[in-house]
Amino acid sequence: AAEELFALHGFAPDGFHVVINDREVQFGDLPHWQAMGAGMGSVLAIAFAVIAVHLITLLTSAGLTAAQAGTVSMLVGPMQVAGRIIELGFSGRVKAVTVGVVAFALMLLALVALISVEGFGIAAIVFVVAYGCGNGVLTIVKGTAPVELFGRTGLGGLLGYISRAGLYAKAIAPASFSALLTFGLTRNAALAALA
Repeated sequence: AAEELFALHGFAPDGFHVVINDREVQFGDLPHWQAMGAGMGSVLAIAFAVIAVHLITLLTSAGLTAAQAGTVSMLVGPMQVAGRIIELGFSGRVKAVTVGVVAFALMLLALVALISVEGFGIAAIVFVVAYGCGNGVLTIVKGTAPVELFGRTGLGGLLGYISRAGLYAKAIAPASFSALLTFGLTRNAALAALA
């Protein structure tokens, strides 16, 4: 498991490899942008696992009332659907990888907006729209982009392999965030420490 984490973040030990489509690939042979993308995805998985679990707390600590935080949280689902509908309109004309880059940018925008939230205002609205749409589209892209990049042969094993680091990150992130808050970090400092 530790080797996968190192490999996905571009720090693979010498000779570390994986089999993709019945072809042995050294991690040094992968295009730099693919290795970077996998690593960045794992890092963002930590931040967004925290957001998914601690959303109400993050918003109330940013000055929203409980009712406002609940309303913003409730809008995530409809924004996910909106993002998927928009993606459906472009899916035949745009490559899945391109859609993934846009979704990734929306998630980064959501993180910046969340850090900027001070009471109910534009930053909270930008956060929920970017987070919901980006998250909704990413759930589709996770299944379509790997087919585009690696083909269908052996895809199930490959997806299982490359998702390990992100799943480990999602599992430990919420408790790690809580621990950082317990040690006295502010919400933004704790988010930055995990991202």
